[in-house]
Amino acid sequence: FGMWFDTRTDEATTVAYMACIGIHNYHRYPDYQPYIAIMIVLGVVGSLVGLYAIYYYLIKVARSGNSQDYPVTGGETQKKLAQFLHRDFIGLATMIMAIFNVTEIAAVGMALGGVISGTTLLREHLQLRRDLRSGAVVPKPA
Repeated sequence: FGMWFDTRTDEATTVAYMACIGIHNYHRYPDYQPYIAIMIVLGVVGSLVGLYAIYYYLIKVARSGNSQDYPVTGGETQKKLAQFLHRDFIGLATMIMAIFNVTEIAAVGMALGGVISGTTLLREHLQLRRDLRSGAVVPKPA
């Protein structure tokens, strides 16, 4: 139970943090509110789609509560990029941006990250569902 609580709490705080930075900028830049609202929604939805894909894999295939057990595909460059864009690094980078009062960069970066990861993981998820149906991927025994 503890690993699931920790993992889900980490993910929930990351999505909430992205939404809150977006809301902060929504109030900070009234002239751009329609665009910022769209950015917040797309970023949160993208992040939630990505989380769904990751947790589907963890529950159905890997039988693990550790989100780091999700395999990174695409070669060495993508694996290095995934490590660089780890949640801890993003948290540190956005904190530094907040200190220097450039939260708009953090908001745009996090929203773009949510959209990109969501669309990438959705493609992988759909392929995983096809592979599970065909037997090309076999889940670990329970």
